[in-house]
Amino acid sequence: MGGDTMSPQTGGFEMTTLRPLPRTVVVGLQLALLAAVILLIVPFLGIFAFVARIVALAIVPVFLLSLALSPRLRAWLDGDEQAAHSDAVATPPAGMMLHPAHGWARIDGLDRVQVGADDFAPLLLGQVDRVALPAVGAEVTQGEPLFAVYHNARHITLRAPLSGTVVATNVALTTDPGLASRAPFGDGWAVTLRPSALAREKRALTPVARAGQWVRREADRVIAGLQDPAFVTMQDGGELSDDLHHHLDDDAFARIKRELFADPS
Repeated sequence: MGGDTMSPQTGGFEMTTLRPLPRTVVVGLQLALLAAVILLIVPFLGIFAFVARIVALAIVPVFLLSLALSPRLRAWLDGDEQAAHSDAVATPPAGMMLHPAHGWARIDGLDRVQVGADDFAPLLLGQVDRVALPAVGAEVTQGEPLFAVYHNARHITLRAPLSGTVVATNVALTTDPGLASRAPFGDGWAVTLRPSALAREKRALTPVARAGQWVRREADRVIAGLQDPAFVTMQDGGELSDDLHHHLDDDAFARIKRELFADPS
């Protein structure tokens, strides 16, 4: 019966569900087929035969090279439209987990967790010009204030993604706070914690494998909270402009800060 299997519960047959091929494979096969067709018609192309042969032989290698070098192309082929199209908000890199109030945690074994803020904070603030960090040795609780990022008179308080003890802070942020804007998931990290309840508390975090959809939903929350959508680009379903902070009045900033960061200050 081919792909049919017997159901032990009903005694009948169930149709085996075939999973669709990944988009990367489908596009690769389509390009390979196109190359084959071009090669088949080369003898009929006359003076264009040489050029057609070069194009046919280059299609698949160029595709594979582009796939290796372009994160956006890989994101689009993987179906992650948000990561492929949005410059203003990026999906975090592999190995991170996200807190609902937009802090991230990179777990290093059982006794160290690096913590920072995702790029929603600089999106709303603009270029970060000051970072207030906790003292080394401070005890923190998941969901409670941990550090703050500033731009001029505005600030956003980031909450601890996990409970624990602060064992290190990123001193580079004291001399170059803009790292929190330019490299929020890398050199712009804020704090290293020694976690006290890692196994239990990490269940409240979002794994990076599901981060693309979560980031898209959070961006939609920002868009929904704006009174003037003129600075939201509407191609690809509506994206956040990276100059969003220029257009936020104090009321809109306070409202979005309260919604996304649980920060009523």
